[in-house]
Amino acid sequence: MVGDGESLRTGARQRRSGRDLALYYFHLCDGRDTLIDPDGREVGDAATLGDIAIKEARAMISQDALSGKIFLNQFIEVRDEDGKLIHKMGFRDAVSVT
Repeated sequence: MVGDGESLRTGARQRRSGRDLALYYFHLCDGRDTLIDPDGREVGDAATLGDIAIKEARAMISQDALSGKIFLNQFIEVRDEDGKLIHKMGFRDAVSVT
């Protein structure tokens, strides 16, 4: 599971500490299967979604490296509460292999 939101579909926007928060889902895909993020993550600034996705991808790649096999065909789809695709981060784009 990707993301660390508090609950599934808690409302499109919430106000906490004076900020609007929107719920986004970070699904892990490999072109054939999708691991659904059931909880999502509340994000205050949609402009940071790319940064969050790249950090998530790199964290998963680092765990894969520990097992000895990295799957660069995977990607993260960031979707809003309506299911609209907001951002896509390919694992190949998250790292530089030299």
